[in-house]
Amino acid sequence: MRAPYFRLTSRCNNDLCPVDTFITERKRIHYTSTSGRLETCTRQVCPECKTWGFIIDTEEIR
Repeated sequence: MRAPYFRLTSRCNNDLCPVDTFITERKRIHYTSTSGRLETCTRQVCPECKTWGFIIDTEEIR
C-alpha cells in the first residue's frame, strides 16, 4: 500500500441494519466538487444495507 491511506469509521443511519459502525479504507478523502471547490468526504455507504452512514472518525495510515 502506498501512503497515505485513510481508515474511516462510519455509523450506519438505518435503524433496522444489524451493523452499527463499520470501517473502510480509502486512498482519497478529498475531491473536487462540480462547483470547483475542494470538498472532504462526510458519508460512506454501509456494506450491509447499502444506505448512507456518516463518518465519525478519520485516521491516516502510513
